[in-house]
Amino acid sequence: IDTDLAVIDEALKAVRKAGVKLQVGFNRRFDCNYSRVRQAVVSGEIGTPQIFHITSRDPSPPPIEYVKSSGGIWLDCTIHDFDMARFLVGDDVEEVYALGAVNIDKEIEEYGDIDTSVISLKFKNGVIGTIDNSRRAVYGYDQRCEVFGSKGSVSINNNYPNSAVVSTAE
Repeated sequence: IDTDLAVIDEALKAVRKAGVKLQVGFNRRFDCNYSRVRQAVVSGEIGTPQIFHITSRDPSPPPIEYVKSSGGIWLDCTIHDFDMARFLVGDDVEEVYALGAVNIDKEIEEYGDIDTSVISLKFKNGVIGTIDNSRRAVYGYDQRCEVFGSKGSVSINNNYPNSAVVSTAE
């Protein structure tokens, strides 16, 4: 909605006054592949989650005009990965470590942003994992995910209508 709580409060007042519903658009929650990953975690099919990895890379950097006002890669891109990590792991983050670099477009740096990042997260339930982002993957969108658990793992890869893979002892 916005990064300013006062603006969010005003928007919520308008929603209540209009009597309509409002949804924040974290669309990956509704993707059949990510839904299958969540199902494998929540059902206990892979046991207790221990490690997760999310890869999220765009095919090309956004226009500089967008970069100027986007809030940065973590706000306009990684926010979806933060949401997905919490959605899949089922808990809140306790610790965050982040590294960023400008490896693709030096002009991005002029606006205080980065184009490449790796983030390590530790959740309150003990699950640890990483998110890696890039503003450019020359081969196209790169959206992958894995959750490793005590009884197996579940992962999704690119370029398949349904790429969920569940690995268990059975």
